[in-house]
Amino acid sequence: MLSYLLSSQLFWYVVAVLIGVKLYIKLTTGICKSQKKLYGKTVIITGANTGIGKATACELARRGARVILACRNLEKGRKVRELLKKSSPSRIVMVSSSIHTIAQFDLDNLNAEKSFSEAEMYACSKLANILMANELARRLKGTGVTVSSLCPGLVATEALRNIPPVLYTLAKILMFVFAKDATEGAQTSIHLAVSEEVKGVTGKYFVDCEETSASNMALDKELAKKLWEKSETLVRLKPQEKCI
Repeated sequence: MLSYLLSSQLFWYVVAVLIGVKLYIKLTTGICKSQKKLYGKTVIITGANTGIGKATACELARRGARVILACRNLEKGRKVRELLKKSSPSRIVMVSSSIHTIAQFDLDNLNAEKSFSEAEMYACSKLANILMANELARRLKGTGVTVSSLCPGLVATEALRNIPPVLYTLAKILMFVFAKDATEGAQTSIHLAVSEEVKGVTGKYFVDCEETSASNMALDKELAKKLWEKSETLVRLKPQEKCI
């Protein structure tokens, strides 16, 4: 059977197609071309223990930055905000996904109060990333702090590590062919963090190191404002803490 498959024209055709797909992904992946060093700069990264975040942290550290892997803490978050303002020009980069375009967003279902679909909630979370980035960009206008969001593309990370072993093995094979590796997936994040091309650019969305258009819903200013205010309520911010 194996010898038949290896001699089959269909087998080699499939192999050629897969190699072609992989080469296409490699050749069309956006690469940060800036060689800027970051000596004396401080970079704060969340989710940097693996995948895209780790690749970003390693690259920015290689460029000489002091890299901090942040934790969730309100008091420290406020200190970071003030530090960004004082050390402006500063940049905030949020990682989203093109899957945001299929989100059916409901402000009254942010915590799956009405219904739950893992795929739908993920899409909504990625839409929320862009909405919050755009609203933050408006609220920080004139401070010297810019905010951008991005889609890294399909990236082979450890996000699927908890699925059943057989499916995980299949996913690993498919990801090897169709996905970027973590270093490639980090390129747009790095570009937005260091490139002179995006100096002063705020409230924009990027794919493969190029500015592009997000969905109409992601650009809805009124929805972004409502999401921001709803989030303040959900995390129980006190009036004196609502200072952005």
